Amino acid sequence: MYKYPPPVSLWLVWPYLTAWEKLFLMALGGLSAYVLFSAAITFRCIRKTGAAIHEGNSAGVDSIFVTMRRRSTRLQELIKTAVYLFGIVLFFSVQWAYVILETSSHTVESLVLRNFVPHFVFAFHVFFVLLILHLLRWIVSNCIDTFGLQLKRQQLP
Repeated sequence: MYKYPPPVSLWLVWPYLTAWEKLFLMALGGLSAYVLFSAAITFRCIRKTGAAIHEGNSAGVDSIFVTMRRRSTRLQELIKTAVYLFGIVLFFSVQWAYVILETSSHTVESLVLRNFVPHFVFAFHVFFVLLILHLLRWIVSNCIDTFGLQLKRQQLP
């Protein structure tokens, strides 16, 4: 049947990916950059605001907290949208794995399985990136919640 190991690197199967999969990977790269940028800004903002609160300058801290909360919610919604879009792209592309255009001495089953390999490699890498993005968003959200609790303790008489 299938005698050689599948490629593990996304770059080895890049020529075999559909245009939708390639476009999705580029969009996922943009989303990853946005999530990293947002996380960096949020962490910097938490650090600077925490230092300002300890110095006694707490003017406008509530609006900063609301802005960070909004950013965290936006990241969550963007990652959810990416997951749904990934499902659409993957299942749209997998439909074409059954199309065999070559004539070969191999069985039809082995050719179909060979056509599935790029989609499985694509799916693995996308799931891994989405997991990393989800964990990063979770860490950001946790830091914002911790900052909010510290802010409430500071405001209590």
